[in-house]
Amino acid sequence: MDYVIFGLGGALWILFLGRIIDGLTAGNVSTMYAYVADITAPAERGRVYGLLGAVGGLGFMLGPVAGGMLGAISSNAPLFAAATMTLANIVWVFAALPESVARASTRPTWRWLKLNPLSQLSRALGIAALRMPFAAAFSFFFAGAMLQSNLAVYLKDVLQFGPTQIGWTLFTVGVMDIVSQGLLTRALLPRVGSEVLARSGLFINAIGLALIACLEFVPRLEFLIASIVIFTLGDGLFQPAISGLIANAAPSDAQGLVQGANQAQQALARMLGPLLAALVSPLASGAPYWIGALIALSGVVLSMSKRCVPSQVGDT
Repeated sequence: MDYVIFGLGGALWILFLGRIIDGLTAGNVSTMYAYVADITAPAERGRVYGLLGAVGGLGFMLGPVAGGMLGAISSNAPLFAAATMTLANIVWVFAALPESVARASTRPTWRWLKLNPLSQLSRALGIAALRMPFAAAFSFFFAGAMLQSNLAVYLKDVLQFGPTQIGWTLFTVGVMDIVSQGLLTRALLPRVGSEVLARSGLFINAIGLALIACLEFVPRLEFLIASIVIFTLGDGLFQPAISGLIANAAPSDAQGLVQGANQAQQALARMLGPLLAALVSPLASGAPYWIGALIALSGVVLSMSKRCVPSQVGDT
């Protein structure tokens, strides 16, 4: 018995340690978004972020399927494969990706206090043009985190799904990410603009969450697919548009700061969202999705309170 308890405790500590390391190295996402802003004209950033999201959707589509196939061989195989791909990516970036910003003759002084994510977030929120996009993004990621932390259990309870069916559900999410971010965003951005597209995407996302909540009343595969398609459509329209708004609102010399602050607030949303989902799930199976829909709608209302980006980019 002591061995079993020690084994379970050790496994939990390994999982926690892995997530801590993953969080400490999450700066690659903000760096990637800042890099795109550095090398792309402001009018093209939304489109490029959409392509970036589509590529991520391709990974999200193939990853769960590959993980399921490797998991059939060994429970450790998907983890080792992911680690190998990450190491290969490090080598590729180091060898093939040029620096996007010319090196200054004098570099800014490094201070450990700069590692405080809340201070970086506070500095970014000092830029008036960023406050509404950040509020909309926070509501989006908060609601999305409630779904992500709960969806597997929800599908198991409502539709008796196992790992394979859940994997194919995530495959559908990846397909829709490619369609919405890679194709629809590219076509719609020049016609409606980033503000309208972000607001519309967040509203569609809220509808998708509400439909997923209704799955407990209509436990059918067809209804699930329709709900996931609508939810992911909103997701795919919102993310490139809001990323473009945030990049365009940031001063040219503060892209790293702003993108890092954006990732910090997303991490905060992803921390708080699952906690709220855990608290409300005992009330009703669909409670996290109803509340998530309301949170997403609040982001729509906030984004309508005034223009997300004033006419002068970077106005403070």
